Amino acid sequence: DEEQKTKRTARDFAFEFKKRYEEKYGINYVINYGKDTSLIKKKLIDQFSEDEILNIFDYVIENYRDKWANTNYPYPTISMICSWLGNVAIQQLKEQQNAESEAEAIQTLTEAYKEMDYADFDAL
Repeated sequence: DEEQKTKRTARDFAFEFKKRYEEKYGINYVINYGKDTSLIKKKLIDQFSEDEILNIFDYVIENYRDKWANTNYPYPTISMICSWLGNVAIQQLKEQQNAESEAEAIQTLTEAYKEMDYADFDAL
């Protein structure tokens, strides 16, 4: 059945995180396959869709240094995402999507308003 895509495994997600991390920061990320894949399976795969997990990875990696980095933890880790950062990131992603939706709705209404014919009001 074509609709049934191959599900990503915890190992696949660990590799996706590693790949995105190394592209962004230019440094190697060492996966602890036993611990990291277990956490991904329990904390991410059970709670989020595959797209949500990848969006969390992208959001965290893109925004970590500005929002959460400190001297003890200068870079994000899979453990952080599985323990607390994943929930924070998904909440911020939802808020960002809501804000974008509101902005689009306002833009649509503004465009419709500009295109309306108000000639009938000129006679008043």
